[in-house]
Amino acid sequence: MNTKYCRCSIFTKDKITFPCYVQLKCDGSYREMKVKDGKVSFVSRQGKEYVYPKLEKDVLDAGLLDGYYLGEFTIGDAFHAMNRFEGNGILNRKDCPERLIHFTVWDYLTLEDYKMCTEEYKFRYVTLQALQYWFPEWMSLVDTHVAHSLDDIIKFNSIYMGQGLEGSVIKLNNYVFKNGTSNKQFKLKLKVDADVRITGTTKGEGKYSDTIGAITFSTDDSLVTGKVSGMTDALRRDIGNNPSKYIGKIMSVEFNDLTPENNLSHPRFKEIREDKSETDTLERITQMRDMARKL
Repeated sequence: MNTKYCRCSIFTKDKITFPCYVQLKCDGSYREMKVKDGKVSFVSRQGKEYVYPKLEKDVLDAGLLDGYYLGEFTIGDAFHAMNRFEGNGILNRKDCPERLIHFTVWDYLTLEDYKMCTEEYKFRYVTLQALQYWFPEWMSLVDTHVAHSLDDIIKFNSIYMGQGLEGSVIKLNNYVFKNGTSNKQFKLKLKVDADVRITGTTKGEGKYSDTIGAITFSTDDSLVTGKVSGMTDALRRDIGNNPSKYIGKIMSVEFNDLTPENNLSHPRFKEIREDKSETDTLERITQMRDMARKL
């Protein structure tokens, strides 16, 4: 099934016009919900259709307008969602428990607008605000603020990141949905690199059931631990086949923030560092995070 997906540009302050919307960047799996002529379908960004009998019935019972509802599936609501790696693993299972799913919606398109959208986001958002009162309990409108200055954007984004969330998406009033990358919506999140030591692996699931799922890591002061995915399939297989070749080595991990428990928020594998023998410490990671925030 062919789907349309509008990507964010990288945040550039010179392209921002005010007022604009600052919305929570959800950390789950994109879904497009189509309602048409008494039927409901859920489709992923890759065009894979998922069947959820209970959710489909709830939508029809609620009487939601025909059209396309765009947003993100998470396990738990967007503010308390299971981490992306584990949550998306559950969402992609054939036997995913429907009762655990939450759908955070950030856009609504009529059937005609999906073919060729002309309506600006400021009008689509007003429609969404009205539609939310008919949402089933497992659906919600994305958390949204109106920013009148760059300071407002930084403030709202910092609030999200201070809660261990991934960041925000900035949408201009005149943002029009299209299939491709928009220069009127922007992704804003912190990116910091840390060097950590590989301590082991976890068993893979689904397509990775015959190899590893994630790499576990720790800093040498033992104050920061966690696990990370995002390796290429070739590297994943090599680590799975030759764990002793990698365990004990240093790797660079990109992350967004530190959680209250001093874990890396949304860590992503970056590279193996053959040139390093020591990891960063919690103190240094905190300093790098604080410096990136100021910048």
